[in-house]
Amino acid sequence: MSARSFHPVVIFVEGRERVVADAFEAMECLTGAWPVKSCPSARKAIRACQDALDGIKSAAMARAAFIAAARDAGVAVI
Repeated sequence: MSARSFHPVVIFVEGRERVVADAFEAMECLTGAWPVKSCPSARKAIRACQDALDGIKSAAMARAAFIAAARDAGVAVI
């Protein structure tokens, strides 16, 4: 597992299941078809993912921020 990888998170966006396994995939979700991009938790998660990709923060911190943003956006998380 690379430094940017984390324990996979399964989300449902626009009726589709997606498995997110690293900070890059999380950032793709957050900047793509994300239902609420303007909320503070989404912006925080994008920064955390970028920091994980840059080696500034851990992948675990990016994962936690991604899950928080998903919950705030009403995205189902398993």
